[in-house]
Amino acid sequence: MPQAVLRNTAATAAASIAALVAIIAIIAASCGGSPIDKLNAISAGGDHTCGLRSDGVIQCWGDSDEGQTSAPAGSFIALDAGDEHSCGLREDGAILCWGDNNAGQRDAPAGRFTAVSAGDSHSCGLREDGSIQCWGSNGDGESSPPPGSFIAVSAGDDHTCAIYEDGAITCWGWNDDGQTNAPPGEFRAVNAGQWFTCAIYKDGAITCWGENDEGQTNAPSGKFKAVSAGYEHACGLRDNGEVLCWGDNDYGRSTSPLARFSAVSAGQYHTCGLRTDGAFECWGDNDDGRSTPPIR
Repeated sequence: MPQAVLRNTAATAAASIAALVAIIAIIAASCGGSPIDKLNAISAGGDHTCGLRSDGVIQCWGDSDEGQTSAPAGSFIALDAGDEHSCGLREDGAILCWGDNNAGQRDAPAGRFTAVSAGDSHSCGLREDGSIQCWGSNGDGESSPPPGSFIAVSAGDDHTCAIYEDGAITCWGWNDDGQTNAPPGEFRAVNAGQWFTCAIYKDGAITCWGENDEGQTNAPSGKFKAVSAGYEHACGLRDNGEVLCWGDNDYGRSTSPLARFSAVSAGQYHTCGLRTDGAFECWGDNDDGRSTPPIR
């Protein structure tokens, strides 16, 4: 065969391989495959999702009508996606928020924090001294935390919950569905959803309270190490890495895949999980691409 033909054949083969690689990448993206940089954390919001890459950069995808996927540059150590805004915690303890700011939920105060939580139209942070500060909407008192020293805080739709140092939970804000009526006991995690709340007792059992029209407070029995309350569904992470979800299953948001996870986050109509190998997967509604992570 002439040399020119050999070169053309090699070029054609190379082009075919490149095309095949591109197709595989597209398939991986549609299945929630891992990008080049694996994620250390993932958070499902209202109609968008954000992930914390291994290099500390936050990458978001989905609807961005309010700029909720336009994460600022720089390195972060934690993040939380709210309804139409998101917040991140920098290494120096500063909080930065982006997206919708109709109620001032993006206007984080100065100072050093150890945790941040983005709700519907308000946000809250846990300061280094254990006190809580919230900003944004306060029509139902959701941004008016009680005094005291806390170890965790979670901002929901129009209510907020936190764990005291002794493990007791207190909640404040909108309470028409009993979402702030926390049960007694010693807890190690709490997560405020739309009009309900879920928490994990010290022994690993989950309990939920508040609105239950879709079974979102009917938590399964057993021991869990993490819980996430979404719009009308919730998900828990078992010690063996299995994710179980309950409540409304529109779009399949409560149908978790058969895989082992290290984290789970319930959004509005979708859910995302971080797998033990650092890859991640989202399921449920994919409007605006909220369940389709980008491949960089």
